[in-house]
Order: sequence, then structure tokens, then C-alpha cells
Amino acid sequence: MTPLGWQEALDGWNAALASVPVGGPECHRWAVVDCGTNTFNLLVRDVRTSELVWSTKLPVKLGLGGLTNGRLAPEAMERGVHALKLFRAAAQHLGVERLWAFATSGVRSTENGVEFAERAEREAGVPLNVINGLQEAAFIYAGVRQAIPAAREPVLVMDIGGGSTEFVVGSGNDVLWSLSLPLGVTRLREQFQPNDPLTESDLTALYAHLNQQLQPVFAAVEQYRPQQLIGSSGSFDTLYDLWALANGRPALVPGQTYAEWPAGALEPLFEQLLRTTVAERLNLKGMVAMRADTLHLSPLQIAPILQKLPPATPVGLSTFALKEGVWTTLLQNPSVWRASSW
Repeated sequence: MTPLGWQEALDGWNAALASVPVGGPECHRWAVVDCGTNTFNLLVRDVRTSELVWSTKLPVKLGLGGLTNGRLAPEAMERGVHALKLFRAAAQHLGVERLWAFATSGVRSTENGVEFAERAEREAGVPLNVINGLQEAAFIYAGVRQAIPAAREPVLVMDIGGGSTEFVVGSGNDVLWSLSLPLGVTRLREQFQPNDPLTESDLTALYAHLNQQLQPVFAAVEQYRPQQLIGSSGSFDTLYDLWALANGRPALVPGQTYAEWPAGALEPLFEQLLRTTVAERLNLKGMVAMRADTLHLSPLQIAPILQKLPPATPVGLSTFALKEGVWTTLLQNPSVWRASSW
């Protein structure tokens, strides 16, 4: 099965790369790759200034067809290796000196994730740093902190991935509590195989499962009383664009790191998404093709969190997440993690 948006992304790859300035001998650039369960992300920055050179993603859907049985599907691994080959070639083209790649839930939670990591290094020349959920949450929080202009402390950060959802309560630069739960949208879809559109029985089963899984998060909300909810990940970015374009506001623009919803703005959008089919979501202004088949599952876990927070709690999003958090860590100590170099 070819995932939504995959072929379109490949078709536009060379044109997108050609628009980026090529690096010369005077450039000092590093690259970070986030091998997520849904998307593989590439970040290239100047080492001296941290100035952004290029940031892009490919809808690999590494977990597609493999999270329920605990084995990455052969075609998903092929897409993953192909994406890493493209990323490595792009990094060399842009004058990158070193590239670090990090793999998350889709690799660490599958029995043949090690096989994929071996193929990534052998076939694409990209060694993978496979991180656990706590390290993933720490990286995400470090990235989010760079994007929040003036946080209302403490904050609850929620990052919805394909295989897992990371939750972090933090204040300033300190992580007070964190948890990784197997609630990624691809995992939920494969586990429950809901109808299109969702039926009442689908919703009942999903809400029961989520309510049970989210109990530790509810307890953390009660204990730490976060003053703000910050979403990070492509799901939150797309939710923002859908809301903005439906309400006569501008969508996110390149380089924008933070945005915030007015109080009560998300509930009508959530209700709409839960009633739509994949085809209908594809036609919504602001929808990204790669997220149309799973985006409606994100509100199912965001809404219960909102219900545990005071009604006026601000809800924002950070376009910075794991790869930006990795970047700051590498600047402090690049030798801790395995890297590609050439």
C-alpha cells in the first residue's frame, strides 16, 4: 500500500532541493534526521549561527501495516531506506559535514526494528540512534522551549506521533514529569481498524481505550496544574491550518515557530473531523495529504486532556519538536550520538 502523499513528495523532491543554496568550503553545516513512525524529517543548520538552511519531510509511514503485529512491513522499510538515501545525498549536496539520525517508536517497538536500523546503516550509510520514550520526550521539550515566546509556567507539552504520544510537564528548562504512551495515530488506526467515517461503536471503543491509557496524564495534570497546553508535531500544525483557513485567518508560514488558538476554538473543529471521511478531509483547506487518513484520531486524545484543564487554559502549538531539541543537544556534546560523515 502506497501511503498518501508519498509519490507526490518524491515527484517534487529534486525541485525542492534545487531551490536550496549549495554549501561551499566556507560553510559549516550539520544535519539532523528524525525518523518518525509517520514522517521522516530533515533539518540542516549552520553550526556557527544555527541559521536554518533547509527543513523538509517525507511521508514514509514506517509503521504502516506493522504496528499491530509488531513487525515493520517490507514495503515500509523500503520507503524508509529510500528516504534516508535521499536525505544523505541532499546533505552532501548542501555541504553538510555530519548527519545524525534518530529513530523513535516505529523502530524501538517492533521486533524487526533492529533489522531496519542495520539496513539504514548498510544501504543508506546512515547509522540510527534508536532512543527510548523518555529521551524522545526530553528532546521534544528542548525543541519546544525554543519556540515558546513567553510560557505560562508550568506547561504541558503533547507530541502526537504515528507510534506513540509523548507528554511532558516542564517549567523553564526543567522537565518535571514525562511519559511516552503507545497512542500514535497510526498505531490507533491499525489496532482498532475504525470505519470511514467513524461510527458510534468506533468512538466508544477508542474513548474507552484512551481514557484508560491517559490516567497517568490526568494525574500529572492534577499534580502539576499546567497553565498552558502546547502541542508539537505535524498533527497540531495541520489542525492549526485547518482552523485558521476555515476562519479567515492565515495559515502557518515558513519560519513561524509558535501559534495559539483562541479559547474554545478547537471543539468545533474536532467535531467536524470526527464526522468526515478520508476523501472529505482531503478536500479541506489546509489538509496535508499524508495526514488525511489519521488526523481525525488526534482529537480523540487531545479532547480528554482539555477537559481536565480549566476552560480558559491557553492552547498553543510549537513547530519545533524533536529535531530542534536534538540540535541544541548536539551543540553541547556532539560526540554522544553516532553520526554519518564523509
